[in-house]
Amino acid sequence: MTAHDVRSGTLNDIDSLRAQSTRTLTVATVAGAATWLSALALRVPNDDPHMWALPASLAAVGLLALWLQPLRERAGRMVYLAGLVAVLVLNLHLDPELQSAYFMVLVVLASSAVAGPSAALCAPSTA
Repeated sequence: MTAHDVRSGTLNDIDSLRAQSTRTLTVATVAGAATWLSALALRVPNDDPHMWALPASLAAVGLLALWLQPLRERAGRMVYLAGLVAVLVLNLHLDPELQSAYFMVLVVLASSAVAGPSAALCAPSTA
C-alpha cells in the first residue's frame, strides 16, 4: 500500500461522508418544510400568501436535490446549496422584518458539510 492509495482512500471516504451529509441535510430540510407547511395549513385561513413562500420553496429545493443526487451527486449538492441561497435571499427580500435571516445558518452548515470548510467561509453573511 502506497501513500497515494492512502490519500485516494481518504478522499473517497470524505466524498462518501459529504454525500451522506448532503442527503441527511436535504431530508431534514424537506421534513422541516413539510412540518412547517402542515402547521400553516392548520392555522386560521387569514394567512398572508408570503408566509407560504419560504417553506414551500425550501421543500421544492429539497425535493429537486433529492431527485438529482442519485443521478449526478455533485450537481445535486450544488443545486441544494444554490437553491438554499436563492430561496433565503428571496425571502429576505420579501420579509421586511428580517426574521428569515436566521435561516442563513442553514447555508453555512450545508456549505461546510457539502463542499468542505473552505465553502463555509464563502457563504453569504447577513451583516
